[in-house]
Amino acid sequence: MTLSPQGLRDAWQSFFSGKGHTAYPSASLVPANDPTLLFTGAGMNQFKDMFLGKGSHPFRRASTVQKCLRAGDIDNVGRTLRHFTFFEMLGNFSFDDYFKEEAIAWAAEFAFGVLKIPQGRVVVTVYLDDDEAAAIWRKHGMPADRIYRFGAKDNFWPANAPSDGPDGPCGPCTEMYYDARPTEPLPPLGVDELDSDRFLEFWNLVFPQFNRQGKDNLLPLGRRNVDTGAGLERILAVLEGHVAPFHTPVVFPVVKKAAEIVGTTYDPKGPAAQRLRRIADHARTAVFSVADGVKPSNEGRGYVLRRILRRAIRDGILLSVGEPFLAELVPSVVACIKDGYPHLADGVRPVQDVLRAEEEQFRATYAKGLRYFEEELARFKATGVVPGPIAFRLHDTYGFPIDLLTQIAEEEHKLRVDRAGFDKELEVQRERARAASKMAGDVFDTGPLGEVKARGGRPTEFLGYGGCDGEGTVIGLVRGDKFVERATAGDDVTVLLDRTPFYAEGGGQVGDRGVLSTVAPAAPARVVVRDTKGNEGFTLHLGRLESGALAVGDKVLAQVDRAARDATRRNHTATHLLHEALKRVLGHHVQQKGSLVSPERLRFDFSHGKPVSAEEVARIEALVNGWVLANEDVDTTEMGTDQAKASGAVALFGENYGDRVRVVTVPGAATGEAFVSRELCGGTHVRRAGDIGSFRVTSEGAVASGVRRVEAVTGLGAVAAASADRDRLRDLSGMLKTPADQLGTRIEALQDEIRDLRKLAEQAAAAAGAAKAQSLAAHAVAIGATKVVVADVPGVDGKAVRPLWDALAPLGIGAAVLVGEAEGRAPVLVAATPAAVAAGFHAGEVLKAVVAVLGGKGGGRPDLAQGQGESRAKVAEALAAAEAALRARMK
Repeated sequence: MTLSPQGLRDAWQSFFSGKGHTAYPSASLVPANDPTLLFTGAGMNQFKDMFLGKGSHPFRRASTVQKCLRAGDIDNVGRTLRHFTFFEMLGNFSFDDYFKEEAIAWAAEFAFGVLKIPQGRVVVTVYLDDDEAAAIWRKHGMPADRIYRFGAKDNFWPANAPSDGPDGPCGPCTEMYYDARPTEPLPPLGVDELDSDRFLEFWNLVFPQFNRQGKDNLLPLGRRNVDTGAGLERILAVLEGHVAPFHTPVVFPVVKKAAEIVGTTYDPKGPAAQRLRRIADHARTAVFSVADGVKPSNEGRGYVLRRILRRAIRDGILLSVGEPFLAELVPSVVACIKDGYPHLADGVRPVQDVLRAEEEQFRATYAKGLRYFEEELARFKATGVVPGPIAFRLHDTYGFPIDLLTQIAEEEHKLRVDRAGFDKELEVQRERARAASKMAGDVFDTGPLGEVKARGGRPTEFLGYGGCDGEGTVIGLVRGDKFVERATAGDDVTVLLDRTPFYAEGGGQVGDRGVLSTVAPAAPARVVVRDTKGNEGFTLHLGRLESGALAVGDKVLAQVDRAARDATRRNHTATHLLHEALKRVLGHHVQQKGSLVSPERLRFDFSHGKPVSAEEVARIEALVNGWVLANEDVDTTEMGTDQAKASGAVALFGENYGDRVRVVTVPGAATGEAFVSRELCGGTHVRRAGDIGSFRVTSEGAVASGVRRVEAVTGLGAVAAASADRDRLRDLSGMLKTPADQLGTRIEALQDEIRDLRKLAEQAAAAAGAAKAQSLAAHAVAIGATKVVVADVPGVDGKAVRPLWDALAPLGIGAAVLVGEAEGRAPVLVAATPAAVAAGFHAGEVLKAVVAVLGGKGGGRPDLAQGQGESRAKVAEALAAAEAALRARMK
């Protein structure tokens, strides 16, 4: 049977809908409200609470097509035809509803009945002592010689959980494999594993029926859950009759596009095949990660993405791709997947911008790595070895692949790379990465929020759209990282309420601050809230209990700092107007890249390739202030996401929205438009545009390649900025004794004077330098056939030593070692003509001899090297060392 990728997705959801499942949408790759995970790596991640009986979904059966990202097997990506970092997982789930009998029966029915996979080309595996699962497979037509039993490493979840942990829910699993060579005899039933070249696992059914409490102590869980996962790419391969998921329609066109960019033809067994497959996979991962709001960075999930991108870029470099290329793969990735994820079509350019900027930055870093290797080459040659820590630094900091380093070291310089030392450093880093991506504690969260949910706590109801005050009940208290029943004066606490007017930080808007006070007691408790955060749908009020005692169950009056909230509302609505003004003035290529909305100011990052001119800033300010003065009512309406987008609302690429969204609209009646701004936004806003008061840009600059940042203030903040500008203008006018309206003319005149004086100074310095060069040349020494100046030049700073060499070269000087003077230190320049280099001169080697005596550092090329000594106390000794080094090297 042949199915398109979308046909397979539809068939899966249709089949399980017919079995009473709710077809649920894929979660984002960025887990919502789950700090224990960097990425969504399985379909069950978004249902953790449902598996524990704490969830609020109105169903007990669900099916999904989940986008997943796993970096644990990254070293196998490209080496095999089946390993990915990004993939789609088809899943069906039971939350204490059906169990093994139904799950296995439906797996057999879908695989053999719906997909028409020949049963004679499938084998299954079960856990060693799971006779129940084996019997069900036999019942549904699977012969005994096709049912293999494996241990906890292969057929238990988590792997080896009975002996190794972690504690918590766990259980056996059963897996389905496709046989690529059905005419060969089956392996005997006692084998330890199945040949991965012959058998492709395509479906795993997990039955978490136990609660591990210590080594080999498996207690009945009390809930009969089912968690199954089938790889979409793998099933597509099975339907095509092979075991190479890389060669299926969702991936293979990207592989071919990568080959086209490289300038070759893809051969699955060719020398470039592994790198082309890895590039294709990592491009898919990048597109989906960026689309879900992940940006390359040096921490968390951003660091994972950065390392994945660097692997792909290095592969391109090793395949002789001299220019940034990853962005070219984005349209190909989107074309393969757009039927399942149509929103990606709107994000091609933003994703390309991110990938292009990251690749340009990394290629520059990579070039620095080459220079670093060359600078350290003499030290390597002294021992014949590139040390493991150095090799790892080149790999980790500069992106140098170990195989490229080995090739350069061995073939070009006859050096050995300390692979054992490199592997040791790499394993330390991998352990850190594994620790960072591992779920904290047990398999499911049992921290303070877990305690709140176990007590029946539900996500916090937000009251803040209606005002700044509201009553709520304390459903949780956290002191440190522990749930507590009661807190007393002086405690730093996090308070969870069932209802609150406090806005939790999100969407660029900072969290509210204010006060919580108990309602009933004679001596009320008072908590000063300094910040508000959100986690798993709960609002966390972070503050200090200043008086009284607070306990779970207490009724409190929650009062937001109204002045701060009002200022934040002004800045948030102004941010929406700024976004629209930027599009109108700079062009509709402008895309929001980030924002900060606080009571004091607003900050807005956006895509734009060049600085915003003063004239453009003035036009932007005029547009926003015009809309403010029009004083239109600001409308906020809740509606379905698709309806909101159809109405023209701006949805930020990379943001993940639920089924229902809040739409904030600033009408445009004064300008004859239906609206001037309409955005999806859950933040707090002014009631009328005129409440903003006024708007003023305070700064504009670059934050990354192709990304600009505008900062601005509103209301009294804008008035204060205008007053500060007026005061500065008055002060300048007084200093220059010039009326304010003539300051420009006066400054231009002063600039002309400064230019004239600078020219005179440069002419005087050039004359002095020429005289100094003549004097130094007269005392040059001959080393071989080369005239060399080795001199102390006190009073000549680091900037002036280079012009001094430029003056010496025309006087027949072939090489020079010059030690200057700058704030007690010793700037050093070593330089030579091409003829001197040919005679054996190497500026970098001579510089090392000099700075070794002066106690400094530096580096450079054979013809030019610069550095700085920490002290001038040993200048004479350093110059003697330099001359000795020259006489030893030069002919």
